[in-house]
Amino acid sequence: MNNRSTQIRFPYDRRKGVQTVLWLLNKHGDKLNKMQLIKLIFLAEQYHLFHYGRPIVGGHYFAMKLGPVCSELLDDIDQSASQGIFPFSLKGYEVVTNTAANEDFLSESDIATLMAINREYGDMDKYRLSSVTHKLRAYSNNWPEGSEGRNPLPYEDFFLDVEDKSMLDIIKDDQEAWAGLE
Repeated sequence: MNNRSTQIRFPYDRRKGVQTVLWLLNKHGDKLNKMQLIKLIFLAEQYHLFHYGRPIVGGHYFAMKLGPVCSELLDDIDQSASQGIFPFSLKGYEVVTNTAANEDFLSESDIATLMAINREYGDMDKYRLSSVTHKLRAYSNNWPEGSEGRNPLPYEDFFLDVEDKSMLDIIKDDQEAWAGLE
C-alpha cells in the first residue's frame, strides 16, 4: 500500500548549480541581476521537474518576499562576494563572471530546459520575473499575505500549476522506493 508520506527531496548539486549560473550569465553578456538569475533558475527547475522528474540543481526551496529561491544556491551566490571560491562574483546586485560554463556538468535535458526558459523569460527584468513567479501557486501557496522571512516550498507544490500530475506520482514512487532501501 502506498501512503505517500515521504516528502520529495533532491540534494543540492553545487557543481551543477555553479555551471547553471555560469551558463545563464554567459547568455547575458557574463552578468545578470541576482534576482533575475534566481528566478530564471527556479523556472528552469520547475520545468525540468515537470518534464524529466528531477530538478537541475536541487536543494531546499523557500518562498520569500521577492519569490521562490533555492537556499543553497542563494548562499553560494552571496558567498561568492565575500569568499571568492566560485567562478563568479557579486558586484552590487549583479552576478558577474569571466568564465565559460562547462556544459559537461549539465545533461542534454538540463541545457534544453535552460535554453527554453531563457528564450521565454530571459529578456524580462527582475520585477516582471518576480511577478511571474508570484503568480505561481507553488509560490502563493507557501507565501500567505503578511508573511515574513522564508517559508519552505516543497517540491510537491511545484506541481500545483499543472493539471497532469503523473510525473509527481512517478517521483513519489521512486523516492519511496529508495527510502525503503535505506
